[in-house]
Amino acid sequence: MNEYVLEVKNIHKTYKVRVGLKGKEIEVLKGLSFNLKPGVSLGIVGESGSGKSTLVKIIAGLEAPTQGQLFWEGQPLSYPRKPNPKHIQMVFQDPYASLNPKQKIKSILEEPLKLNTSLSASQRLEKIVFWLQAFNLSPEILNRYPHQFSGGQRQRIALARAFLLEPKLVILDEPVSALDVSVQAQILTLLKKIHLEQKRNYIFISHDLAVVRYLCSEMLVMWKGEIVEQGKTKEILANPTHAYTQSLLEASLG
Repeated sequence: MNEYVLEVKNIHKTYKVRVGLKGKEIEVLKGLSFNLKPGVSLGIVGESGSGKSTLVKIIAGLEAPTQGQLFWEGQPLSYPRKPNPKHIQMVFQDPYASLNPKQKIKSILEEPLKLNTSLSASQRLEKIVFWLQAFNLSPEILNRYPHQFSGGQRQRIALARAFLLEPKLVILDEPVSALDVSVQAQILTLLKKIHLEQKRNYIFISHDLAVVRYLCSEMLVMWKGEIVEQGKTKEILANPTHAYTQSLLEASLG
């Protein structure tokens, strides 16, 4: 077994944009490197525009780096590449955008199982029901449409879909930031329970240090496209060494 599930080595990402009549290059990621061991929940924190979402899109295969290399279980990842949903699943901040409004929940959840497994119809239903119940959802919702649910319910449906194929890594891009506090707490408790029981890898994107403290054993802090601090969550939050991390911690306490 390889020591790392994921290795990120010297990743750069540059976008070309047009300003008036001239072209301009903006470097969003500036040589990022880190490793993810099996069973670790990693929090990535930083303000909007720090490059967090760009980084995880590259990890998920949705974008290619301008420079650098990623390794999955010791094997180099090439670009462009078709994302492997059995390896990596991603949950976005807005669940409604990722749920087809014309499909019933049963069809939405069954589709990835049809495409990626050889399970029978009854086996697919059994797995769907298991993950719905894992996120405190009743099988009775399967014949309803996304618009018939609250934001918190839709996010739990999106989470159930992400876990259906039992991926080795689940990337969660601010999945609770748009929800009210009570719903946030429910979802975070469920995610923590699954992580502790299954030792599944998470990468959790957030600007909320309290959330990262609760869910993530390790963290890295991004600022202006760079990693300015990384290590054990408890150690960083107890003794932040970079001024930006200190400012984030002060803001969370204030």
